Amino acid sequence: MKNLITAIYSKATGGANDFTTALGGRIYFGEAIQRAQMPYAVFSMVSTVPEYFLRFRHEEVLMQFNIFDESRSANNVATYAGYCKALFDDCAMTVTGYTLIIFEREQERILRHDMLENTWLYNIQYRVTLSI
Repeated sequence: MKNLITAIYSKATGGANDFTTALGGRIYFGEAIQRAQMPYAVFSMVSTVPEYFLRFRHEEVLMQFNIFDESRSANNVATYAGYCKALFDDCAMTVTGYTLIIFEREQERILRHDMLENTWLYNIQYRVTLSI
């Protein structure tokens, strides 16, 4: 799934867009750098499941974006999440070695981060279907 991760990172950082601009380019895979300046986003692969239908093979991948912002209000993190959704909802992208069938938002939630005072977390999950 390295090619999917590369494609997502390239889409997020490869050109001017509101999501990357609002976060100051601070988009990470897996985990943020230590003491990362907020706001920032971390995306990760939650799961991947191969599916077979007749002689066709698909990969069902659950991707997650976590957007963090240090603020008393949830307004900023909700704005950043809106930019993320505008960029990735039903998006098209090239994933080397695969055909992207769908990049579909499945769920989202907003909450205060348990361990970081005055920090909001906006979580967005996408189901990605790739054909091999």
